[in-house]
Amino acid sequence: MNDYGMKLWGQGARSNVQQFFYDLPLNLFKRDDDGLVFASIARQTEDGPESCFFVIRQESLLLALEAVAGAKLFVSGEDAWLSMPLSFDVTAVLTEPHGDFVPFVVKEIHLSKSQGLPARDHCFDDVDYELGEEDEDEDDDEWDDQYFPIAIEYMPVIDRLAASCSKLLKRPGIDPQTISDIAKLQYALSRLPMVTDGIEIDVLLKSVLDEEGSWSGPSLYISGSNFRLSYAGYIRGPYGGDSDCSTIYECERSGFRSDLGGSAAGVIQLLTEWIDRWEADCTDLGVEFSITNDEEEFDWDQDEDDDAWERMPTNYG
Repeated sequence: MNDYGMKLWGQGARSNVQQFFYDLPLNLFKRDDDGLVFASIARQTEDGPESCFFVIRQESLLLALEAVAGAKLFVSGEDAWLSMPLSFDVTAVLTEPHGDFVPFVVKEIHLSKSQGLPARDHCFDDVDYELGEEDEDEDDDEWDDQYFPIAIEYMPVIDRLAASCSKLLKRPGIDPQTISDIAKLQYALSRLPMVTDGIEIDVLLKSVLDEEGSWSGPSLYISGSNFRLSYAGYIRGPYGGDSDCSTIYECERSGFRSDLGGSAAGVIQLLTEWIDRWEADCTDLGVEFSITNDEEEFDWDQDEDDDAWERMPTNYG
């Protein structure tokens, strides 16, 4: 089952989220010993079942119940909940992901008797929510595909990455084609977060790990549609081998970002460790360097935007 909170988190929602529910039986709510009330509500969508997980303070729910004429309160020591349908709407705040769901912490809750509303038992209606700072200037939540959606907090890492191309150019024995590819790479990296068309560059800094030929190293891929930083590798053993790869960060000009599932501080830590390794390997002659560019047509005079970083989302919204 898909989690609606996780979906909103992935779209950049961080501020208050207005949710509307109808004909909601209160027996969906469960209490714990810390004075909190939990409810997991589901609905059917075109993509299948979708859930929404709420955390409410019991006292807040009781106050809302008291405002409903004829409503009975909790029976002390028992899970006797009001079963009549209620109109239920809340203003909530998304928390950080917990496993495969993102809880909503309810700030305000309003209940009233359901009168003539459509029967929508155990489901939630379409919602109207506010996005965090990263989307405030966007129309209809559509991403401008002139840019990769790289969080502004990552700008120092991108600057270091572009500057590292000068280190690659100093490696001995590189041929004219390699020099040309590095120059195109530096041009594309220096333009980030703007997209550079006419490139599809793959770079690997490969360190051999043992006599069997196992290897690993940081890898970079950038094209007109995708930007990815990762670790690549291959581990050989007595009975064969297997790849050992992991993506640190990836984004697309469509607006996709792979970093939305983790905390901003955690992603920055991973990126910092990656760029430290990358810079060290750029100047280590014991590390094998390879670069390929699968695009042939390239324009050295593409559009510029000096304010591009100011248009970028933030991971601390």
